[in-house]
Amino acid sequence: MWKQILFHTLLFIVAITGECDDDEIDISSLSDEVKQDISNICNQLNLTSILVKSNVTADKICYYLFSKGSSNYEKIDTSNPKQFNANSFVVVLIHGWTENRSTLWYELLKNKFKERASQYYVVETDWSEYTKLNYVSSSYSAKVVGGFIGEFVVKLIKDRGVSIKNILIIGHSLGGQVASFVGKTVFELLKEKLPRIIALDPAGPLFNIRPENERLNPNDAQVVHVIHTNGGVFGFLRECGTIDFFPNGGSHQNGCLKTILTDVQSLTSTVLCDHHRSWEYLIEGLTLEEKFKSRKCSSYVDYGTTKITCTDEYASLGVLNLTSTGKYYLDTNSKSPFSK
Repeated sequence: MWKQILFHTLLFIVAITGECDDDEIDISSLSDEVKQDISNICNQLNLTSILVKSNVTADKICYYLFSKGSSNYEKIDTSNPKQFNANSFVVVLIHGWTENRSTLWYELLKNKFKERASQYYVVETDWSEYTKLNYVSSSYSAKVVGGFIGEFVVKLIKDRGVSIKNILIIGHSLGGQVASFVGKTVFELLKEKLPRIIALDPAGPLFNIRPENERLNPNDAQVVHVIHTNGGVFGFLRECGTIDFFPNGGSHQNGCLKTILTDVQSLTSTVLCDHHRSWEYLIEGLTLEEKFKSRKCSSYVDYGTTKITCTDEYASLGVLNLTSTGKYYLDTNSKSPFSK
């Protein structure tokens, strides 16, 4: 067990830094066995892209629908998605690494949309065939998976008459990066951008060293709405949307113990707290849109000051028709309700 934890710790250190050079990672004090593990990780970084992409197939990605008049989810036949029509408002949820459609945030977010209005068609994607792999392999599958989901969205538009204006994509963690490729694919096929992507603490490891066109970026939809809660660890630290929210600075959240990748105890006890706050904030913010009032600033250091690097512009992270742009900062409570 401990070797597995250590291996994944090393994997993330390498993935986050993007470096495999001995000059960049001090491994002199490590055992030969651990050095070999690092070598294996670096080999994966170099080879996995080709190996994984060739094995990703559309039939391994499943879609489950919860719509008005239904008490249960039904699996969607992608060759004939007959449940949809021109009046459908479709919310597509995309989970992250190690998750599947049973992830808690799917159920909570679905319920929140159904509370808002019954006309929402909530689609749960399940791409767990590829998220149960090691992180390096899963991350390299994100582009192809996002392409297939994008083709599914285009089919709803072309074959079922769903308006592109009525489609919302929400992805958490690695799913946030998958969402970027959904947007890219829709634009490639239709020459029209999706109206909005919401990326909940989009994955940072490996993506932080990719060029902009190979990860989430402001061009992936008309509005790319990003909530950063664990940036620099499991999330993407820098701004990557048209509007980026940085609660508590965007890396560490009030009420969570700080995650340190090289500290095994920290990893095993707190690894998901900061990362999960992104979807907890969104779910709470959807209840009352005036929650999570955030100030436009150049940095968190300046937030709450009178410096000219901050403005009198404010936005709330749970508003689904936001058109504001820039970086927004806010503080939260340490436990629910999180909004101050």
